[in-house]
Amino acid sequence: MEYIYILLAIMVLILGVRWHAKVSAYICYNCNHRFTISPYRDFISPHKIKTKYLTCPSCGTKGWMKVIRK
Repeated sequence: MEYIYILLAIMVLILGVRWHAKVSAYICYNCNHRFTISPYRDFISPHKIKTKYLTCPSCGTKGWMKVIRK
């Protein structure tokens, strides 16, 4: 029976990450480029409340990028 709860929790986590990746975008603090990331990258990247540690696809800067809504 506990396997059902574990499976349900994993499904909710996956849906939540997919939703967040779909509605969020990021702004590079160096070049102000706005970009999106994949659900996989959204899941594995370190984050704080309003920032996520990413690499800008435009200028290559690594750092805490600001999260915005699309």
